[in-house]
Amino acid sequence: MEMLMHPRIGNPQKVVAPSLFISKDIERHKKHYSSNIQFISFTFIKPLDWKAFGLWFSSLLHADGEKIMRVKGLLDAGEKGPIVLNGVQHIIHPPDHLIEWPESEKQSHLIFILRDIVPESIFHSLKTFQNFLGSVLSYRNLIQPCNSAIS
Repeated sequence: MEMLMHPRIGNPQKVVAPSLFISKDIERHKKHYSSNIQFISFTFIKPLDWKAFGLWFSSLLHADGEKIMRVKGLLDAGEKGPIVLNGVQHIIHPPDHLIEWPESEKQSHLIFILRDIVPESIFHSLKTFQNFLGSVLSYRNLIQPCNSAIS
C-alpha cells in the first residue's frame, strides 16, 4: 500500500509509530518550558465509541488543557478508516476521517505530551471511563520522563 499523505495532517505514521517522531516534539517543548515534561501513549484493542471518547476527552481538556502540551491520535471508531486527532493544549483541530488505514495494524493509538501532570493520572482517568463503558484498553508501557530514551 502506498503511504497515505493528508494535506492538513501530513504523515499518519507520526501517530501510529510515535516513538519515531515524538522525541522531536518533546525536545521542542523542553526548550520552551523548564517544567516537568513527560509523555504517555495508549493503544486500544477494540474500536472506540467516538461519542463517549469525545465526552472523556472534552472533560480532560476542560480540567487540564493547559497542561496538555500536545495530543495526537489515530483512532478506530469502527469505520473503514481511522479518525486523526491532533491538538495543542485546549486547541483541538477538527478531527480528520481518513479513507483507509496507513500501513499498520488497525488499532487506536493516542499519545500525549504533558507538563506538570502525572501521566498515570491520564491513564487512570481514561481507564476508569473505559471500564465504566465496558470498553477494552490495552495499556502500552510508554510512561516515561522526557529525558529518558524513547524506545
